[in-house]
Amino acid sequence: MSKGTLYLYYPSKEELFKAVVREAIGTKIAEGVSELGKHQGSMAELLTWMLWSWWERMGLTPAGGIHKIMMSEAGNFPQLAAFYNDEVIEPSCALLAEVVRRGIASGEFRDVDPDACVMVLIGPVLHLVLHQHSIGAAGVVHDHKPEPEVVLKLQLELMFEGLLNRPRDPATPRPAA
Repeated sequence: MSKGTLYLYYPSKEELFKAVVREAIGTKIAEGVSELGKHQGSMAELLTWMLWSWWERMGLTPAGGIHKIMMSEAGNFPQLAAFYNDEVIEPSCALLAEVVRRGIASGEFRDVDPDACVMVLIGPVLHLVLHQHSIGAAGVVHDHKPEPEVVLKLQLELMFEGLLNRPRDPATPRPAA
């Protein structure tokens, strides 16, 4: 296919990029929304499924590089950054926050700020993706760096240790606010 053929379907590079984002990421967000609507199990199970599915379908694929591109180029392309925020960041965060809200409402999760919880949940995942599509793509390997799957498993364990609603040992000090 020639470069000119693309412009028969997309009037600009920006429109082509938007189409790629909608297809590569937007469809995954829509699948998450659909799964939330029909999910019958625990919200912890759903969060686990969402994280692993995202990693397998985005983090391990070239599509994960889209986030790296947006992080590095947002200042140069503010309209595309706004588009990415509206199409990817906001819907993804809203979806995850709704899972947390439902977990709180059912008593499965303790009462936390759902939006802050989302940031805690996705931060390490985004770090893995950025590393994979930058330093990792350059072939730089750290001797002590665990596999991403090990990091994701631990992230979920640590997250649920703090999120699940269970009696707290009164002898365990609370972190300072």
